[in-house]
Amino acid sequence: MHGFDGAAKVAALLQSRGVQFEYLLDEGMIVSSGETYQLKSRIALVGIAEKGALSVRLEAIGEAGHSSMPPVPTVIGRLARAIKALEDTQMESKITPVLEQMLDAIGPEMPLPKRILVANRWLFGGVLKKMFLKTPRMRAFLRTTTAPTIISGGVKENVLPGKATAIVNFRILTGQTVEDVLAHAKKVINDPQVTVTPMADAGNPTEARSVKHPSFTLLSSTIRQLFPDAVVAPSLLVGRTDSRHFEQIADRIYKFSPIVVAPEDLKRFHGVDERISVDDYIEAIQFYRQLILNSSAQS
Repeated sequence: MHGFDGAAKVAALLQSRGVQFEYLLDEGMIVSSGETYQLKSRIALVGIAEKGALSVRLEAIGEAGHSSMPPVPTVIGRLARAIKALEDTQMESKITPVLEQMLDAIGPEMPLPKRILVANRWLFGGVLKKMFLKTPRMRAFLRTTTAPTIISGGVKENVLPGKATAIVNFRILTGQTVEDVLAHAKKVINDPQVTVTPMADAGNPTEARSVKHPSFTLLSSTIRQLFPDAVVAPSLLVGRTDSRHFEQIADRIYKFSPIVVAPEDLKRFHGVDERISVDDYIEAIQFYRQLILNSSAQS
């Protein structure tokens, strides 16, 4: 689970053998329409860092009883207030160095008004943040996200439960830590009757990898061979991959999946009818073959 029984042990074995990779490529960003970024061409984003993650268990405890005589708030009401407080009070948004690199890469391809904003972030940084915060996809690049994913409490419609619990998942922005997020959650909830407990496998964001290296140039050129109409740009992976277990044996870790994803397909990730087309599958095979050939020619 979480790569500890697989990737972590593989990485430890390779490290014991003195293996050091020139670069490592894991799953990650995809090729998509450039509409989100107001580009006429497609865009291929390559993750050079990934967000950290923290899940916390919220638990509200009170007195069980009959629903005809409820206290105010009830246990479930208290838990609901805690969740709403977390959603209403998000962590600070900011344009990180990783996002700066992404904007530098796509800025010249944007329409003139947006190009001016991107080129003068020292002046229009606030405007850009407001624009990006309007969509979930761009918002994830700007802040640590807060997502309640599991909630439970109560088993009968006329019985007040004595306990209600919830799981809230945070994806931690570059420059912030697990400790920062945990402190934020406790401060925002501010209720001694709601405990906030970190769960296993919390981890900080990974370090951003340099794009000024032959390995990134190699990867970018291979992407352009297979997707010649796409703008290639470094980016932040908002999820997590098993590649984080390999950081001791790979100085350069990139996250890219050579598949084309339409806007409507983004909603399918970990959702209903998740899939890729047969053509995309074939194209992915061609990409990895070409990457191997290019890597061999460079070595």
